Amino acid sequence: MKNLLLIMCSLLLTNFFISCSNEENASNIDEEKIQYVLQSKNSEVTKAAYQLLSPQEKYFIWDERIDYIIANEDLTSEQTTFMNELKSDLSSDVFVDNSTTQLSLKDKYNNNKLSIFEPIQGYYYFGTLASMVDNGKWSSISAGGGAASFYDSLVFAPGDPNDGNHCTCNQGSIVNPGCDTDCPEDKQTNDCGFLWIWECNGYMPL
Repeated sequence: MKNLLLIMCSLLLTNFFISCSNEENASNIDEEKIQYVLQSKNSEVTKAAYQLLSPQEKYFIWDERIDYIIANEDLTSEQTTFMNELKSDLSSDVFVDNSTTQLSLKDKYNNNKLSIFEPIQGYYYFGTLASMVDNGKWSSISAGGGAASFYDSLVFAPGDPNDGNHCTCNQGSIVNPGCDTDCPEDKQTNDCGFLWIWECNGYMPL
């Protein structure tokens, strides 16, 4: 009887701390700031506002995006497995620059692992925060050869300073196709490529 009581107390304490942890994470989320980032139509403004978010808020944005992809996109079984694995690997620590968790995720989700997606599809899912509700499914976008023009509409959207004096993409990333031109080192930031956790070290000239 005593052991049963101890087990019950242990379970209650565990649930209490999980609840407190969830409340603490929720309290770190400023939904107004998140909506400002997601609703911005100017890519430079979007990036500037995104840089001001906390790791918890960045995690919230990408976790929600992955949930939407899983629920709404026409994924292959391999891609669905990938998405579920990525969701389980994500945490706010992934969005802390150079953290052990971030470096581990970068190593795991390399170009080879991401190659199950077409490059522009990968960009749509993981390299931009463009609204998937407004733009629709990837299968519809890519139908009839529309992928390239769609990519251009996002990459060269209002506010994208592709003038060589800014850094707007990650060279070598499969989800930043066409990012082959160097940009000034003093303009480089750490919010490009896959999940915006890679350095912005290139740009795509018009």
